[in-house]
Amino acid sequence: MNSSDLLWFKSRTVTNDATNGGRLSTNQIVSNQVQNTFPHLFEADRTNGQDMLRKVFAKIHYAGLQTASAAKIWQDIVTAADDSVVWFAGTQRDVAGDFAVASKRKYGAGVLVSDVAANASSFVLDLDHDDWKSADAIFRAGDEFRISDRPDPTNTSTGNEETGTIDTVTADASLNRVTITTVDPLTNGYTVANNTRAMSFFNFGDVAPTLTDWAEVDASASAKDIYDEGAHQLLLDCIGTDEEEITIEFTTASDFTVTGDTFGNLGSGSVSTDFTANHPHWARKLFTIEAAGWKAGTATGDKITCKLHPAAIPLWFYRRTPAGSGSLAGNKVTHVHSCESAV
Repeated sequence: MNSSDLLWFKSRTVTNDATNGGRLSTNQIVSNQVQNTFPHLFEADRTNGQDMLRKVFAKIHYAGLQTASAAKIWQDIVTAADDSVVWFAGTQRDVAGDFAVASKRKYGAGVLVSDVAANASSFVLDLDHDDWKSADAIFRAGDEFRISDRPDPTNTSTGNEETGTIDTVTADASLNRVTITTVDPLTNGYTVANNTRAMSFFNFGDVAPTLTDWAEVDASASAKDIYDEGAHQLLLDCIGTDEEEITIEFTTASDFTVTGDTFGNLGSGSVSTDFTANHPHWARKLFTIEAAGWKAGTATGDKITCKLHPAAIPLWFYRRTPAGSGSLAGNKVTHVHSCESAV
């Protein structure tokens, strides 16, 4: 697996209402492009103020079945303009109308206020919105953090970076600042001149395509087993497996049809041969069901249902633009997806 296998995608629905979000789409977010996630802020939006949500997915877009270990997400910089961006975890199917933004645990970044020396156990950060220090604190005791003065997250030859655990966070009473103490001292020194910033991040653990909610319905109501899913699990794929509810239904004693709740007809097969349902866009398998897994005695009307889940981390980006914000060309924010792999 290479860094080119870690891609960002939009949600299937992108709006400013309660339907915004939902499942993973095939619409890739291309890095380093203007307005690749959030749209342009017009003067009226800056004058009146605006809050906006965009759901994204950090996907393992690897051709085959692979597990990404210790998958982490962080925001590498703060915006240079008057707006601010933070993020929080989503679910594979949630939409904006499913939750109150205020109830979500948010993560983000801050900029170093004063130089810190190696072996220091505290540092002070400027945050770009008052809420991020208290009511919606983006740094909290017990959080993992990353501190870096590297020009960008892909540059491993210039500057320093390290991770650690936050011991305490103290919010400044009058400024958008927090003082962070660390469980262990910093290994390196960091300066304001080198654009040092620190960010809270979340470790999502292992990420891979998965299957849940396997259910078999015996048409004869005799409680017979239809398929041995323990010994012959459905074969999945990082690119092709998507968020989809699958129904396999027998039309004869040996033939079956396969449908998805959003993809519709996915083909038909027989117990005598392996069957692969392909993703309608990627032309990669959603799943393969092995002929060797079928039990004897399948009959017309027998049915299997299950849910597939992609190798993707669902996230929400939240942009807050205070009323009276100024304009700034080239404003940006950077989010990073990091993981480890055996291949």
